[in-house]
Amino acid sequence: MSVFFAFRKWKSLRGGLETVAGMAMVSTVFFCLAVAGCKKSPAPESGPSAQLPGVITNRMADAAYRAALSQNRREQMRRADARGEVVAKMQLLVEQARAKLPAGADDAAVKAELAKDPAWRELEAKNQTMVEGIGKTLAEGRARVRQRILAENRDVKAVAEGKARAVGPPQGK
Repeated sequence: MSVFFAFRKWKSLRGGLETVAGMAMVSTVFFCLAVAGCKKSPAPESGPSAQLPGVITNRMADAAYRAALSQNRREQMRRADARGEVVAKMQLLVEQARAKLPAGADDAAVKAELAKDPAWRELEAKNQTMVEGIGKTLAEGRARVRQRILAENRDVKAVAEGKARAVGPPQGK
């Protein structure tokens, strides 16, 4: 009977060794495929294509475009912060108007009360101007993105036709 148990242990050990050997072979195959699949970076061109104009075919690799988007975002945030202060003052006036009115007054009564207040009218005009400014800044950002997308499409087409060469982002970043 001890021979039987020894034989089973040997089969189990042999199965484990086969599994480990199989895993090592698969790992080796994956490593070889990874090494063989890596492309070497091309040498700088010195032929006729080096004289073609360089274009950026990925708009997010364009530092000027990213800086313009960032500037537009900062302007939107600045305008939104300024509008937030005006909205807070308007909410304070609404609460004061509700306090003046009897309990259970509807929104129409509150609006009528606010219409009498010159500070409310001034804040309302200022808020409207700020909303228009935010909309204008947002529209400028959208137009900038749209123009860059069209330019990117033109650049990709020019590279595909051989009229330009693609320039990548600066190395080392």
